[in-house]
Amino acid sequence: MKLFTTNDRKKTTRLKRLAMALTLYGVCFVIGLFVLQTNLILLSAKQFFILISVVACVQGGIYAAIRSGYSERFKDPSLTLFQMLVGVLLVTYLLTLVTIDARGVVLNGYILILLFGIFQLDKKEFLLVGLCCILGYAIVIVVNAMDPPENFSMK
Repeated sequence: MKLFTTNDRKKTTRLKRLAMALTLYGVCFVIGLFVLQTNLILLSAKQFFILISVVACVQGGIYAAIRSGYSERFKDPSLTLFQMLVGVLLVTYLLTLVTIDARGVVLNGYILILLFGIFQLDKKEFLLVGLCCILGYAIVIVVNAMDPPENFSMK
């Protein structure tokens, strides 16, 4: 099955980059199952699978846009900036759900997202994603400070 190869070399490269991102999502899914079992996330199994379904639909849409050639209408046909911003939103959302003990692990997601686009984005786009990471985490901290969980600490 040739899901990530086409006759167009550029499109194949884009699809292979997407395959790398999907592999990382798969690893995160497995880690998420472990986190769910250890109660480090404030999410039910049903909510977890709804979240995974939404992520799968978004990634499926990105795959379809690249595979069909629709993404070639945009400045960035590999949709790297869009993929990174979706990732930032996802990590920020997860930061609101995990316990304080697991927050450091989830914060590494921001670094993985930034590494994903380091060679693809121009300086302004990369700074935008970096600022979105900082802003997202700042919002999480402010929300927690306003309504702190029982083991929340500003130290």
